[in-house]
Amino acid sequence: MEEIILLKQELNSIGQNFNQAVKKLHTLQLIPEFRAWFTQYTTGLKTLEEKTSHIQTRINEMTDKWLQE
Repeated sequence: MEEIILLKQELNSIGQNFNQAVKKLHTLQLIPEFRAWFTQYTTGLKTLEEKTSHIQTRINEMTDKWLQE
């Protein structure tokens, strides 16, 4: 159970750090050279968020199952 809690905390930290980086990158949108790169980066962010959300859901399910036993 302790390991699951640590994994969940680490996932939350990764998500927060990534979101902070994206907020900073929004300022680069104004520079034409970065627009195409930013579009790709945003797509990568969506994929990361989906996978992170799935992992968090699975951790919650495993935790619930463990607590019921």
